[in-house]
Amino acid sequence: MAIDDLPLPVVNFLNVIGVPWPYLDEDVVLQFASLTREFGQAVRTTHEDATHAVHALAEAHQGGSIEAMRSGWGAMSDKHVNEIVTGCDALAGALDAAAGYIVAQKAEPNGLSLAMCRVEHRERAIDAIACRLSRRPHARLRGRRGH
Repeated sequence: MAIDDLPLPVVNFLNVIGVPWPYLDEDVVLQFASLTREFGQAVRTTHEDATHAVHALAEAHQGGSIEAMRSGWGAMSDKHVNEIVTGCDALAGALDAAAGYIVAQKAEPNGLSLAMCRVEHRERAIDAIACRLSRRPHARLRGRRGH
């Protein structure tokens, strides 16, 4: 779940006042990472199924061309499939890191706004106490004048 889905006018306002807010949804980035991993695994599974079919074909038929296909398939396809799967894993890891960065970028303004609220509440409390304290001497003075 996204850390905070703000309406676009609020995001624009934050950016105008100097509070950077990413326009990305970390859930979408995490979902893309998951789909990338699934794609890599699907490529690996498909390659394994095709490899079993090539070996079954080579066992059923004998000959130079079948043996060349079998050895070529093993040498070339393993290399390329491993590169694809490794690339998918690397991309998924980078996307996970990017999602974490997006969350951190969104947490900073949230912390800033929380701090601003605390300061505002503190100032209001100080103002209220000052107002009460300033009224007390006047009330005492009014009470004394009446005697």
